[in-house]
Amino acid sequence: MRGRKNNCPTSIKDWQVSIWNPFDLAWVRIRGLNSLNYSQDSSTEDGSTAEDDWEEPYITKRKAKLSLEGKPVVDAATGNVDPGQDLLNEFGKLTRCAADALIRFVDPYGHALEAYYQITAHEVSSGKDGDKISWDLDMVGESESLPYVQVSGISIVSLGEEPETIEMDINDAPRLLQVVFTPENASNKRYSIKTGGHVVRVGDITDGSFTIAPLKVGEGTVKVTSINNAETASVTVNVTNESQPYMSGVLGVGVLGSMVLGRSAMSAA
Repeated sequence: MRGRKNNCPTSIKDWQVSIWNPFDLAWVRIRGLNSLNYSQDSSTEDGSTAEDDWEEPYITKRKAKLSLEGKPVVDAATGNVDPGQDLLNEFGKLTRCAADALIRFVDPYGHALEAYYQITAHEVSSGKDGDKISWDLDMVGESESLPYVQVSGISIVSLGEEPETIEMDINDAPRLLQVVFTPENASNKRYSIKTGGHVVRVGDITDGSFTIAPLKVGEGTVKVTSINNAETASVTVNVTNESQPYMSGVLGVGVLGSMVLGRSAMSAA
């Protein structure tokens, strides 16, 4: 894979490595990876005759190996291991054809490859840099490249709709916005986010969503751009301060007002 000469650097964090769950019939992302190494080797035989001075090897078979390394991912609240890592461990306990695990690799630009692997080794270690986990895998048969589907459109969705304007108050909690691609099976679903007006702060960015939180009163924009085909979508965000006067009125006439009147009455007495 060759990326840009400048800007947009990529790493294993920009890859999507998933394993097929045959029980739930769904792809499960393997998280926590920081290293992926693929190697290919060949078996050869000598095709020369006894009279030849030089050997003439020809390839009879090819084999490929894969190693994955990362950090154990565990949910602090539940103690559950990352579903992708857990599924890899389960396949590592199986034998014969039941041990064939279908794994999909998607590079940062959406090019996808699938192949069956058998987990031949699994290691967990702990050191001064923290815990590490690794798997060695042997490929079974041949890999298959998936068709590349170009992005033709992108949209910002809030509460099931594609709004032109989003109204927020300065005291509102962060709001979740979804990024929807057309077609649904587009290969590259990476996107960038830009804000104008600096009225909101972007956070909690995932593969298909992010949040916006009010930053200051005013009007601004949020724009998303697809990495593939540079399709864009934008929404205007209007941040107001309507709740503050309301709270001031309640406090002034109600609780605080009563306190002031009480003190005045006591002073007069």
